[in-house]
Amino acid sequence: MNKRHALSYERIEHDAPSVLVFRLSGYLHGSPLCFEFLEAVRDEVHAGHRNVVVDLSDLDKMNSTGVGVIAACYTSLHNAGGALALTGASDRIRMMLEVVCLWDLIGHYDSVDEAIAAFG
Repeated sequence: MNKRHALSYERIEHDAPSVLVFRLSGYLHGSPLCFEFLEAVRDEVHAGHRNVVVDLSDLDKMNSTGVGVIAACYTSLHNAGGALALTGASDRIRMMLEVVCLWDLIGHYDSVDEAIAAFG
């Protein structure tokens, strides 16, 4: 696979201590890093974090496995009494999430700051 499209993720430090921010870039698909990202979110949920923002503005592509990972992140947070917010989704990614009815379920915002503000 082209390295430009390989998935990478990072936890972004932010001023809001009650909100975690992850930035994804590349291609969210069935790679080991895709599932590593999911486990990172689940680890944070198990550690007590309840509000997570995932910044998709640098995400080039996503396939059905990637949609499943986003759904699993949402489910883990929802079951723990928390919430997931997405920011910066491209039109293509937004349409994929609309097809499976996740777009209306998950909070979505133009910017990370807007998503954090929505958590209060």
